[in-house]
Amino acid sequence: MDTAKSGINSYLNTLHRDARTTDRVMLAITDKTAKEVLTAGQEATNINVGLFINGLIKQKITNDMIPKAELNDFTHAFYEKGRDPVLPFITTDDGVHALTGVALFKGDTFVGKLSLRQALYINLILKKIKAPSFNLGVPTEPLKKYIQEELSENENEDIYLNGQILTGKDRTTLLDKEQLTFQTDITIEMNILELSKELELENKKVVEKLEEEIGNQMEKEYAKLLETTQEMGADPFGYGEIYRIHKKNGKLKKGEWYKLYPDIKVKFNANIKIVEYGDIR
Repeated sequence: MDTAKSGINSYLNTLHRDARTTDRVMLAITDKTAKEVLTAGQEATNINVGLFINGLIKQKITNDMIPKAELNDFTHAFYEKGRDPVLPFITTDDGVHALTGVALFKGDTFVGKLSLRQALYINLILKKIKAPSFNLGVPTEPLKKYIQEELSENENEDIYLNGQILTGKDRTTLLDKEQLTFQTDITIEMNILELSKELELENKKVVEKLEEEIGNQMEKEYAKLLETTQEMGADPFGYGEIYRIHKKNGKLKKGEWYKLYPDIKVKFNANIKIVEYGDIR
């Protein structure tokens, strides 16, 4: 992580020049040195730590929980002006390795860590996704009259749900180039696997209200995520790429988007469709 704060492109160039290195090699950032990570807990197990971490990353990518993290993905984002790379963030505690979030880069320089849910939200804008599960809390008040109170506990707490995204896609439009205003429409079809409170989900109006509240909560979280990345000064979504396409020459000067990104405005619209629901406790 300390090395990444100083920039990693020189190290990646070395990998590129090595004919033995495939573009599909996985990259990750850790909270320890590479040596510490690869040797931690090795005495107590025969597991190959490198292969284990590679499996952790592949699983999250396959399940669309995080953006792709191969060498060519990083270098593409690095050289294609208007979007910044993210990489898996590996933590090691008492010899136990876990993928706990993603590292956000400004160019090739590490500028901060984002959560796995934030990584999922970024991935929703980068590509069409399917299969990931996620947890979300929505306020009780808008749904209070639909709660079967005799079957529900903790009346005043938020309603927490575990869901699975069946399909997720986005469409981003540049509304005003001069005012740097964008609109991102996110469309999700999902199953509800669990709810912390009993709702009358057989009632179409209840399902529609739940869809609305899930969408409202996601829009708030997207707005907060945008604000966080603007404070870090890095654009993992690729709004700069859309802005560049709409310029007359289709080009961005070096550093141009970094000056503009903190001031962009994005209207997020999350359209949720609940397809099925399972256990509701």
